[in-house]
Amino acid sequence: MNIKLPVYLKLVVILIGIVLVVVVMREAKLVLVPLLISGFLAILISPFTAWQERKGVPSFLAVAFSLIALTVFLAAFIYFFYNQIIGLSRDLDAIEARTNELIESVNVFMADNFEGSVPFSMEDLKNTIFQQVYDNIDTLTRGIISTAGTLVQLFIMPVYIFTA
Repeated sequence: MNIKLPVYLKLVVILIGIVLVVVVMREAKLVLVPLLISGFLAILISPFTAWQERKGVPSFLAVAFSLIALTVFLAAFIYFFYNQIIGLSRDLDAIEARTNELIESVNVFMADNFEGSVPFSMEDLKNTIFQQVYDNIDTLTRGIISTAGTLVQLFIMPVYIFTA
């Protein structure tokens, strides 16, 4: 049976289909995102697993060793960036002092070269930054909750990888 539809009706059906696909994907992202990332990681470790199996390691142990190696690699990666952030936090006092010096030199330059310029201070800058934080606290809260959700998904991924 061949049904002839007008062009505008075909376009409406296509648009409704696209909207439905987007809605379903948005609602299913809690399952789809970890599955896709786990599939990617499974593909990433499959050569190492296959190499172990060719060397005579049983499949179960090859997968377990691959997951352990992936976990160690990711932990080392996270540890590296964690140390970098800690180092940056140790240098924050020096960064703040240097920023104060730069602001003071800008204020001196503005006072010397521009009439009627209003100098600004580090306190004004801090107050502005904290006011922005207070104004956007709901966005920051959503970001923290999203990060927690991502961490939960990271713990679920080895299960998905193992079953892939």
